[in-house]
Amino acid sequence: MQVKPSNLLQNFRHYEVPFLRRIAELERGGKEIISFTGGDAALLGYEPPAYTTTALVNAAKKNLTMYPSFSRDLIKRFREAVARREKKVHGTSYDPEDVIWTNGVTHAHNLVYFSLLGPENECILLEPTHFSWCARELKMLEFKKKFTDYVNFCVLMPMTTIAAATEVLERSLDMGGMNHLDTLNKKLERQRDFLWKRMNEIEGVSCVKPRGTYYTFPLIEEVGKTWKSEGKFVMDLLEEGVYVRPGFLFGSVNCQRHVRVSFILSIDEMRRGLDVWETFMKKQVG
Repeated sequence: MQVKPSNLLQNFRHYEVPFLRRIAELERGGKEIISFTGGDAALLGYEPPAYTTTALVNAAKKNLTMYPSFSRDLIKRFREAVARREKKVHGTSYDPEDVIWTNGVTHAHNLVYFSLLGPENECILLEPTHFSWCARELKMLEFKKKFTDYVNFCVLMPMTTIAAATEVLERSLDMGGMNHLDTLNKKLERQRDFLWKRMNEIEGVSCVKPRGTYYTFPLIEEVGKTWKSEGKFVMDLLEEGVYVRPGFLFGSVNCQRHVRVSFILSIDEMRRGLDVWETFMKKQVG
């Protein structure tokens, strides 16, 4: 019997595939590609505190490897630790029962959409986005209870992770919050300032300084003139050895003529990549 995929799966398209395929072809031919797409702070040499690794090892040694529902006391400690951290670090007050764990932000959005949206519903998308961000007014009374029940039923985070996260949260609060991130944030600020300043020196590129992420989203002024679309611009720049992500991946309305550029790579790599970018722009736009 032939299995037919759902309409959702049939309609799915990974729009970055043509660029990734071209990168693979160029690299197989021996060309170096400087990619401004990184999102892992480890690329900048960041290492979490040793006690985070120790917490994972401790949880594994205690054989905390089964379902979280089997240890209600630990779940309670985890939720309380999250609520206390939010109070201490951000000054916000949450009931521990309001804390729900997910495997990242995208997973959290998908859970909310699954719980709230049907074929007849609409939501407002904010751009630039990362696949799924929406704003919608909600009545949280009965929804909160049903949503929590649903998450507890289907999101079975391994006990090892919950135990380690609980230990890390409790210890970090005793040590003053998440102060180990201060050094990383200062480094990211230097990376951001270098990229932002250098990018605005390239004729035909206009860039706003980001304040809450390690990506910039510059406007490519010649898209619509020299290049038909930002996708064509990205592909042409890729041929020179520099890859940035096209704006249409992050929205179809306000993201046209833009590209997304990460500063999670070394200053030297950014300098070399932006020098290539500037030479490319001068050659193309003149």
